[in-house]
Amino acid sequence: MSFIHPTAVIHPESEVAEGVEIGPYCVVGSRVRIESGCKLASHVVLQGPLTMGKDNFVDHFASLGGAPQHLTSKNNEDSLLKIGAGNIIREHVTLSRGTREGGGITSIGDHNLIMAMVHIGHDCKIGSHTIIASGTGIAGHVVLEDYVYLSGLVGISQRCHIGKLSYVVGFTGISRDIPPFTIAAGSDEDRRLVKIFGINSVGLQRRNYSPEVIGALRKAFKILFHSGMTIQEAISAVREQISGIPEVDHLTQFIENSECGIAPRGEESHSTQQAAWGPRVKVAD
Repeated sequence: MSFIHPTAVIHPESEVAEGVEIGPYCVVGSRVRIESGCKLASHVVLQGPLTMGKDNFVDHFASLGGAPQHLTSKNNEDSLLKIGAGNIIREHVTLSRGTREGGGITSIGDHNLIMAMVHIGHDCKIGSHTIIASGTGIAGHVVLEDYVYLSGLVGISQRCHIGKLSYVVGFTGISRDIPPFTIAAGSDEDRRLVKIFGINSVGLQRRNYSPEVIGALRKAFKILFHSGMTIQEAISAVREQISGIPEVDHLTQFIENSECGIAPRGEESHSTQQAAWGPRVKVAD
């Protein structure tokens, strides 16, 4: 059974499924579709075209589906914000629709945690099971693969690609692609100069990746970032020495296909892992 607070404003051209809760002073605009199990806390604004899958929670003062924050866009432009299922979207989050030039769709996957005051710009493609911490700003056309973890106050420039199960330390500015399964952080001299600090072994352990896979990724990382070879030579060497590991294949393909360029390496240390994840944890066999 649905609950819609009497102060909420629901446009007659919207579609609200049974089992949706809409709190005080929410505004649901035209061409918005909300599936069952969703809950809007209060003072939430949804503008269409927007589709929202099942079981999402949207907290106070979030604004979803607004026009792209782009000089060439118009508010009535026929573009879309597509939100999957099971997401938690906290206070003051802003998600923009896509632009015609960028394909017209901003998409959010499933089971993401998007913390307070996050902005995700036009034409972004956000995967599933990501965690995006408070105050993070993501510019237009950015791709986040599954299980990415962005710490607080991270800033990502337009068109960057952040690989699967990578971890970005807080206060980092990103203007290059971050390979999958790695840890990235701003340098001590300038937080805007992002560097790669090795394989995200703790994150991989927590996702139950085997020691064999983690070891293969570490070996691949050393070849790619420490061998002194050109990037194409290093990729060829990884493919010759390590085969049959899909995660390694994904790492090399990501680097090979990068359009923004890959962030350079930093010096990996135990302290870097602790800064990212806290103390190391023992993972049961």
